[in-house]
Amino acid sequence: MNNYMKSEWFRLKKKKLNYFITGVLSIMVIALASILEYFSETEPDFPYGNTLYFYSNVFSMSNFVLLIVCFLAVYLLGKDRLIIPVSISLGVERKTIFLNKFIISFIHFIIVIFILGVVTYFSGQLILTDKTDAVTMNFIISLFNLLPILISAFVLCYVTTFIFGNEIVAGVIVFVFYRGIALILFGAASISGSLAAIQKYIPATALNEILRDFINGTVQFNTIGCVVNIVLAILLLIIGLKVIEKKDFA
Repeated sequence: MNNYMKSEWFRLKKKKLNYFITGVLSIMVIALASILEYFSETEPDFPYGNTLYFYSNVFSMSNFVLLIVCFLAVYLLGKDRLIIPVSISLGVERKTIFLNKFIISFIHFIIVIFILGVVTYFSGQLILTDKTDAVTMNFIISLFNLLPILISAFVLCYVTTFIFGNEIVAGVIVFVFYRGIALILFGAASISGSLAAIQKYIPATALNEILRDFINGTVQFNTIGCVVNIVLAILLLIIGLKVIEKKDFA
């Protein structure tokens, strides 16, 4: 780990808001499972006290999940973007700044997502009594299908924040790309067969399919979706690096 990366890691560890939000989200997940189990035991006809409904919330609240991803993507940047011109003036290459901040932010993103995934999994398994092995396995596979989408969204938000210097603009771009464009394509696909073929591979379609397949119990590993989103993430990083090398941070 080089000195610049060490300084970025130290700067990230000093930020306390991340720990607070991760803790709050974990408590909310545990509380939801507890509430569902309570009503399941006290209300004979309560239909939601099971892991199928509990786990489905992860995939049905995709907009909220994207919001969390955007927060994690820009958390290390934040006001620290003001330090970038100083680092450049001290001889640190733009490529080094861009890639090192990305690596630290990405590690942080993976850790938080892993924690929330583990908390959700064990909340369903240890708190809810109405559970089946099939639902549990479908949940795990669906998480693996979801992860590449979250990674591409993370990279898009990180790159656009770096380029435009504004977290709100970056967040809007992410939601337009993963939701707005999808709505347009969904409508146009009914008119044009070629657009229908494109629509099939965009991340928003995969988000909808993950929820649908989980509810229907027809979950399978989405190899094509995984490849599409990983390639998209790599392309975004390359584009971002090319733009940053010419960007004026003064």
